[in-house]
Amino acid sequence: MLFAGNDSDDSEKASEVASKFVSKVQSVMASDSDEEETEETPDEEKNESNVNSSAFGGGVLSSPADINLHSVDGGTKNYAFTYNGTEFSAIYTADNWKVIDSYLIDNTEDITIICEALIAEHPVHGSDMQSYRTADDMAYEWEQHNLAYKFLPEGNRWKEKTKDVDLNPADQGLSFDEIYERQTGKKLSIEELLKHISN
Repeated sequence: MLFAGNDSDDSEKASEVASKFVSKVQSVMASDSDEEETEETPDEEKNESNVNSSAFGGGVLSSPADINLHSVDGGTKNYAFTYNGTEFSAIYTADNWKVIDSYLIDNTEDITIICEALIAEHPVHGSDMQSYRTADDMAYEWEQHNLAYKFLPEGNRWKEKTKDVDLNPADQGLSFDEIYERQTGKKLSIEELLKHISN
């Protein structure tokens, strides 16, 4: 839960602030998409303008095979996949997939398809250590990391940690505010939201 308020005024204010925040995030994502149309960048350079498709529209992937997930060394730890013409690294250790520079991929449909490919190669247990994580559940965690990455201010020592996502049992179901608290040591409050919205 983002806010713990006791009266309807706090709830209304929180709802208004959250709406403004979502609008700001959507605006940032839209400007990233606009840059894609106006900038020319080398194919080998990884940046937001040549990787992202619209987070709110259809993706560029139609199946897990589209990313060509493969071991880079013939082993079971170091993998690579291609997304929208850019190669990404994924590292598998017991019950953990780490996707390097995951913040560059923000389309929900594509993230889900990428997660399908990852768990087809190596499933990851759920937080109860009995069940297994689903692609949708892993995509939710990935999106929370992306949101935290966009929200954390430049220069924040935790921003660098949120640029990659670790899909593991311990992080299953964590929300944006839980990730924010874990990365900054602060509870997400109206004041914190306002501070970041005004920047």
